[in-house]
Amino acid sequence: MKEEKMQVYEIGYMLVSSIPEEKVASEVATLKEILSKKGADFIGEEAPELRTLAYTMVKKIGPTNHRFDKGYFGWFKFELPAKEIEGIKKAFEEN
Repeated sequence: MKEEKMQVYEIGYMLVSSIPEEKVASEVATLKEILSKKGADFIGEEAPELRTLAYTMVKKIGPTNHRFDKGYFGWFKFELPAKEIEGIKKAFEEN
Protein backbone atom coordinates (compact mmCIF):
# COMPACT_ATOMS: atom_id res chain seq x y z
CA MET A 1 0.00 0.00 0.00
CA LYS A 2 1.32 3.43 -0.94
CA GLU A 3 2.01 5.76 1.98
CA GLU A 4 0.30 9.16 1.81
CA LYS A 5 2.60 12.13 1.37
CA MET A 6 2.46 14.44 4.39
CA GLN A 7 2.92 18.20 4.12
CA VAL A 8 3.49 20.85 6.78
CA TYR A 9 0.97 23.70 6.72
CA GLU A 10 0.39 26.83 8.73
CA ILE A 11 -3.02 28.47 8.84
CA GLY A 12 -3.55 31.93 10.26
CA TYR A 13 -7.11 32.78 11.16
CA MET A 14 -9.00 35.90 12.14
CA LEU A 15 -12.12 35.72 14.30
CA VAL A 16 -14.41 38.73 14.22
CA SER A 17 -14.20 41.03 17.23
CA SER A 18 -17.95 40.79 17.86
CA ILE A 19 -17.44 37.32 19.35
CA PRO A 20 -17.55 37.66 23.16
CA GLU A 21 -14.12 36.99 24.67
CA GLU A 22 -15.45 34.08 26.73
CA LYS A 23 -16.58 32.31 23.52
CA VAL A 24 -13.31 32.66 21.59
CA ALA A 25 -11.88 29.42 23.06
CA SER A 26 -14.88 27.40 21.84
CA GLU A 27 -14.52 28.90 18.34
CA VAL A 28 -10.86 27.87 18.32
CA ALA A 29 -11.83 24.38 19.51
CA THR A 30 -14.20 24.12 16.53
CA LEU A 31 -11.36 25.00 14.13
CA LYS A 32 -9.04 22.48 15.82
CA GLU A 33 -11.71 19.81 15.52
CA ILE A 34 -11.95 20.42 11.76
CA LEU A 35 -8.20 19.83 11.49
CA SER A 36 -8.23 16.78 13.77
CA LYS A 37 -11.04 15.10 11.83
CA LYS A 38 -8.95 15.41 8.65
CA GLY A 39 -5.99 13.73 10.38
CA ALA A 40 -3.82 16.74 11.24
CA ASP A 41 -0.85 16.23 13.55
CA PHE A 42 -0.33 19.52 15.40
CA ILE A 43 3.18 20.98 15.51
CA GLY A 44 2.40 24.33 17.13
CA GLU A 45 -0.21 27.02 17.62
CA GLU A 46 -0.73 30.49 18.95
CA ALA A 47 -3.89 31.31 20.84
CA PRO A 48 -5.90 34.16 19.31
CA GLU A 49 -5.24 37.64 20.57
CA LEU A 50 -7.40 40.69 19.94
CA ARG A 51 -5.50 42.99 17.59
CA THR A 52 -6.17 46.25 15.84
CA LEU A 53 -6.20 45.63 12.10
CA ALA A 54 -4.11 47.68 9.66
CA TYR A 55 -7.29 48.37 7.69
CA THR A 56 -11.02 47.86 8.11
CA MET A 57 -12.24 44.47 6.88
CA VAL A 58 -15.77 43.77 5.64
CA LYS A 59 -17.42 40.46 6.50
CA LYS A 60 -20.85 39.52 5.18
CA ILE A 61 -22.92 38.02 7.98
CA GLY A 62 -26.33 37.01 6.75
CA PRO A 63 -27.64 39.70 4.40
CA THR A 64 -25.59 42.50 6.00
CA ASN A 65 -22.00 43.66 5.53
CA HIS A 66 -20.24 44.31 8.85
CA ARG A 67 -17.05 46.33 9.20
CA PHE A 68 -14.31 45.34 11.65
CA ASP A 69 -11.20 47.22 12.68
CA LYS A 70 -10.20 44.63 15.31
CA GLY A 71 -10.10 40.85 15.28
CA TYR A 72 -8.81 37.83 17.18
CA PHE A 73 -5.75 36.54 15.29
CA GLY A 74 -4.22 33.10 15.90
CA TRP A 75 -2.54 30.31 13.96
CA PHE A 76 -2.01 26.55 13.76
CA LYS A 77 0.97 24.68 12.31
CA PHE A 78 0.32 21.04 11.47
CA GLU A 79 1.20 18.11 9.27
CA LEU A 80 -1.47 16.62 7.05
CA PRO A 81 -1.85 14.43 3.98
CA ALA A 82 -1.74 16.81 1.00
CA LYS A 83 -5.05 15.54 -0.38
CA GLU A 84 -6.93 16.87 2.69
CA ILE A 85 -5.97 20.56 2.51
CA GLU A 86 -8.73 21.67 0.10
CA GLY A 87 -11.40 20.23 2.42
CA ILE A 88 -9.88 22.11 5.35
CA LYS A 89 -9.77 25.36 3.41
CA LYS A 90 -13.46 24.99 2.54
CA ALA A 91 -14.46 24.11 6.10
CA PHE A 92 -12.56 27.10 7.53
CA GLU A 93 -14.16 29.47 5.02
CA GLU A 94 -17.63 28.19 5.91
CA ASN A 95 -17.06 28.57 9.62
